[in-house]
Amino acid sequence: MSTNLDLNQVLENQANKEVTINTATGQLDAAMTEFLSVDVSASSQSLTNTQYRRNALFKVTGAATSGRTVTVPALKRLSAFQADPANSDPISIVRGATSYVLSPGSTALIYTDGTADGLIAVSSLSSGGVKPYDVGTFVSGLPASDEKLLRFNYPRSVDLPASFAGSIVTAQTAATAQTDFTVTVNGIGIGTIRFAASGTVATFVGIGAQNLVSGDVLMIQAPTVQDATLADIAFTIAGAQV
Repeated sequence: MSTNLDLNQVLENQANKEVTINTATGQLDAAMTEFLSVDVSASSQSLTNTQYRRNALFKVTGAATSGRTVTVPALKRLSAFQADPANSDPISIVRGATSYVLSPGSTALIYTDGTADGLIAVSSLSSGGVKPYDVGTFVSGLPASDEKLLRFNYPRSVDLPASFAGSIVTAQTAATAQTDFTVTVNGIGIGTIRFAASGTVATFVGIGAQNLVSGDVLMIQAPTVQDATLADIAFTIAGAQV
């Protein structure tokens, strides 16, 4: 017998069985039809077991700061998550070390398998004309001095959030010293992708929100002075088509 939804159970020789049955039916109905608004305007949120079990749709609102997350319990569950179109920044649905990024206006079906990191995005769709548009590249070994690592011509209009929220840049071999990569749009600097000394995960410095249109060119360029060890770098820049 499955107990994933933690429904009330009728006991042997129990009196007033109809009360327990009616309660369990209501719990099942809620798990299939109810929705919960999750406000992340002040901080990231973690759903309780009961919240996760008793709702089918979770609408995440108030994402006006980069890095906001909604953590779900390690339970077996299929549910839908929607990022409010009014959000200005993406949000991440998190289970352990696994996460899924939702851009403003997008919705995803999420399945958790009950394990520590068991989160799977079953499918995703967008509303309000917004859908993810991510761009990536990989640099094998040490980048050369002033090497152009990415030069991408956008064929359609795309928004890149401030601080490149939702983007990920990592290196397999850590930097020896602080290393800055220049980011430009149409040849004009918009900020820096920075690896700290001994770091393998980059941060995004001084990058404001970008509203790109068809024909705009995003470029990432290596520094003039090559770091001694920073190598095998993966760049993934998250955006949303508009």
